Amino acid sequence: MITLNNITIGYGRKILLGNICATAGKGELTALVGRNGSGKSTLIRVLAGLEKPLSGTVSIGGADIEGLSKKEIARCVSFTGTGRVRIPDLKCRDLTALGRAPWTGWTGILSEHDRDISERALDIVGMQDYADRCMDEMSDGEYQKIMIARALAQDTPVMLFDEPTAFLDVPGRHQIAGILERLASEEGKCIIFSTHDIGIALEKADKVWLLDGDRIVSMKASAPETAGRISSAFGIDGI
Repeated sequence: MITLNNITIGYGRKILLGNICATAGKGELTALVGRNGSGKSTLIRVLAGLEKPLSGTVSIGGADIEGLSKKEIARCVSFTGTGRVRIPDLKCRDLTALGRAPWTGWTGILSEHDRDISERALDIVGMQDYADRCMDEMSDGEYQKIMIARALAQDTPVMLFDEPTAFLDVPGRHQIAGILERLASEEGKCIIFSTHDIGIALEKADKVWLLDGDRIVSMKASAPETAGRISSAFGIDGI
């Protein structure tokens, strides 16, 4: 579904990741882990088409993202960053519906079909009862669910999330990760999310991409050696 072809990313002369290759498939939940400053957020932005790699290509469904228009990319990839949208009086239903922007044309007018997709997205993440509440009234966990609903309403085969479980308590982290797990398995989405929570990555993900130095190591999350490999990269005795 999404393929990294000899990607190198960095800033100026500083190389974060060099000549890396990896793939993530349909219906697969991939956790992106690594030390602070290892390049997780930068890689997520490159995959979303928001930044260009220093070299190499990213392809989605066999198409080089470099050759796609912004609208075409937005119909292939949804992205949720670490920023917080706390606009007073902006209802959850309206923020979710913004995910339909790549499909509505220049007028931005929602069709009945667009509204149905947005409402279904709210229902899938369990936030239908909060649809008419305003975003500045949401807890961090509720906020994350609405942002997942917005990405889901965008109706893209690939969904990217940068630290979706940050600032949440343990039950909240597991709940959000569980939603991503279901979207991958039940909706057939290719989902990549970055996280500092190694336990969540090992428990919920199908695959782990470990950023270790300037390399990426792709491993099956449930493989016996994966936890040890991550422990070694983080310089700790065990996970």
